[in-house]
Amino acid sequence: MVDFSVCATTYNNAGRLKACLDSIIKALVDLDFEVVIVDNYSTDGSHEIIRDYAHRYANIKVLRCSCSRGLGRQLAFENSSGRYIITIDTDTKYYSEKLHKILVAYKQGKLGKLTAVNFWGSLGIYPRPLVEKAGGWRDYNVGEDHDFLARLSKVCSSIFLPINMEMNEPYEEWRNKGSIEALRFGTITREKRYFQGLQLIKRTLRNTIDEYCALGLTTRKIVMRHRYLGLKMYKRFAAVILLVFSKIISLSCKRPYIYVDININNAHYNYSNFIKNMIDPVRFGFKVERGPDFLDEQFQFVARFNPDIRDNLQFYFSQQGQAKENETPLAD
Repeated sequence: MVDFSVCATTYNNAGRLKACLDSIIKALVDLDFEVVIVDNYSTDGSHEIIRDYAHRYANIKVLRCSCSRGLGRQLAFENSSGRYIITIDTDTKYYSEKLHKILVAYKQGKLGKLTAVNFWGSLGIYPRPLVEKAGGWRDYNVGEDHDFLARLSKVCSSIFLPINMEMNEPYEEWRNKGSIEALRFGTITREKRYFQGLQLIKRTLRNTIDEYCALGLTTRKIVMRHRYLGLKMYKRFAAVILLVFSKIISLSCKRPYIYVDININNAHYNYSNFIKNMIDPVRFGFKVERGPDFLDEQFQFVARFNPDIRDNLQFYFSQQGQAKENETPLAD
């Protein structure tokens, strides 16, 4: 058994894959680790890139499977042996020195024993027994991480460090526009890697069902969220119709899902946990860093239902304002 297992799935990420793997290997080079990647039958040379790394590094494993993002992550986990699981996205380059410093502190127990640790973005660190107790990742194309984190919150404590481990925010041209609509549009844009035409429409429908199940959406949650945003009535109606459609399909397919809060969806529940369990990264030699712009709105929304996070939220926004004024690119 190794100390750290990096678990990931990939599909047609050849343009960013090498930078991702190099940054991860550099961060873990003097630690006991392995990398397990499930390739969803890439057609752009991604599989050949991973195979080349596997030939060069004995602790890199490559699997091929036709799978969703969630199932791919779960397969990588099941084929790993690490005491601690690190989740990454293979289209992202990570800050190696920052990650190395955190992992050393984590291994030394400075972040607590059997504690899950989350950051801005895709990277997380999770003790293996807790992943198993939570049930791992489900077969979702969309929302698989939020579904996992919601279930994980029921079996363990966690901490959140508001620092960015990602050197390049994937698809920044749409992610930082500050609206959920832009985020959704960007998600559809990413899906064009998989299919075009009717197949893209079919996959988008599958993703919609996955999203509604993974986020534990209900009519109440949709209406309250849309009312807060001030969206027009027809958008609420369309969202409810999609919810009904998704529920019918999910019930017929016996899709599992979890509701963790009556007022907010699982993603918002996770955001509230982030703020509630936030610790000052100054303790570990880092400054508070701001998250994606669209989350400002999300935090304000969840604070309406979770007054106990207001103090931490106020601290974050005060630090965030300072971070925006002093923000400079970090050298790796």
